[in-house]
Amino acid sequence: MLDPFTCAALAAIILLGLLYISTWHRSAPPRCPRYPHTDPIFGSDFQKKTQAATAQGQRQAWFRANFHSLGRTFEVKQWGKRIIHTCDPANAQFILYTQFERFGLGPSRRPSRPWLGEGIFTMDGEVWRKARELVKPIFLKEQIADLARLERHLARLFGELDKAGHVVDLQPLFLRMYLDYSIDLLFGDDVNTISGESAKIDADVFIDACDQSLLQVVRSQTPWPLRWYYGWTKTWNQPFHLSQAFVDRHVDTALQTAQNKVPNTETSSPAFIDQLVQHTRSPDRLYLRNQMLNIFFPARDAAGIAISLIIFFLARNPAVYTRVRTEVQQHTGGSSKSVDTLTYNAVKRLTYTNAVVNETLRLYGPTGHMHRDVLADTTLPHGSGADGSQPLFVRKGSAVVIHMHAIQRDAAAWGSDANVFRPERWLEASTAAQRRAWEYLPFSGGPRVCPGQAMMLAQLVYIVARFALTYSEIRNVDVEEELVEEHRILMKIRNGVQVRLVE
Repeated sequence: MLDPFTCAALAAIILLGLLYISTWHRSAPPRCPRYPHTDPIFGSDFQKKTQAATAQGQRQAWFRANFHSLGRTFEVKQWGKRIIHTCDPANAQFILYTQFERFGLGPSRRPSRPWLGEGIFTMDGEVWRKARELVKPIFLKEQIADLARLERHLARLFGELDKAGHVVDLQPLFLRMYLDYSIDLLFGDDVNTISGESAKIDADVFIDACDQSLLQVVRSQTPWPLRWYYGWTKTWNQPFHLSQAFVDRHVDTALQTAQNKVPNTETSSPAFIDQLVQHTRSPDRLYLRNQMLNIFFPARDAAGIAISLIIFFLARNPAVYTRVRTEVQQHTGGSSKSVDTLTYNAVKRLTYTNAVVNETLRLYGPTGHMHRDVLADTTLPHGSGADGSQPLFVRKGSAVVIHMHAIQRDAAAWGSDANVFRPERWLEASTAAQRRAWEYLPFSGGPRVCPGQAMMLAQLVYIVARFALTYSEIRNVDVEEELVEEHRILMKIRNGVQVRLVE
């Protein structure tokens, strides 16, 4: 039995402990709602439910349901780390623009550096700024307005559609077309993978190596003993080396061309790699390779997925497609031979067709969320308090995820029909103001906004216009009427875009 002195000492220790906890709770910064974990340490329950929703093709809807029940900002635990999920436009503006320097991507993208190196996609700070300056030549107005290179690849797609017949899945064809276009734009190499007749066999090797490299980057988040157990370490760097070798060959060619001062004889604008070599005047092959991989990787599938989504909605909304055709015909004369009249300026004047593109990207974009690492202690504008309207303190080392898909379907901003595909909303005066209010973010925002935004929008409208001039109807033949998501790094359509094209 304990003596009175020991009992008194234990009681004092317990009392001091309770007092400390009480004081800590009173002085601790207010927090946002927490996801009701059954595994509050590692957060495995949240991860499993996210994976289940992803497997069902309903990942974005599942996150929106969580925002509906928990509030616009809530937190989860993932391997002991605090992750803030938000669909609050004020928080998005704060993270992407107001306090841009306090948030970054470098820590979370460190596993991709053995493959991509240091560049615009993998780095923050001064390295990122320098890389950002390097990509500007791709997106000068004369480059954006040059639709001739895109038309060459689009003409091949129409040729493949003629061979395939009238019923076809457009999504893989769009992805191949934009793969060819991206390699042409960046490397000046006409690989023509869409026709399957390319003599450049290494193009397929390059793409497969990129896919395998991406898988390795994802696997790198698994503890090393498990990677070894599953046998993933046996060929760990092989896909990295294969994809890097493809780029190295083009870097060598560009350096040799610059050294020999061979003039560009092509009618279209020069490849970006040639502009990069000329601008940097650097013979550093590793540096040049890293910049090219950092640009190619994020740009590879985004536009192909976006145009797939647009045609997906047009096939299910025949009245919208009819209105698009009418507008395009009025501006071009109505013939498929009128492609020469589809200049960059003409594309910008297709008001309703632009609205169709914007509405599609509002409902679904290739990227539905953005991850940012918290690089310094900071306070978000909203998140705590009974209604989530009070400031929220976030410590360095945490992470935040902005869910654009939820922001862009918010009924408070977009009306009671926010989940409905209605391009006409973009012709209403109020929508233009809403876009400036951080409620439309398919291309991100702030200093890290997608540099290819203007180019991609112009090209998407151009492709829709070309379809409108070629086909009188685009009919859905998929038994699945609703869109089922297929998430990898970007979101594709699980069933593809199965349509009947009527000339």
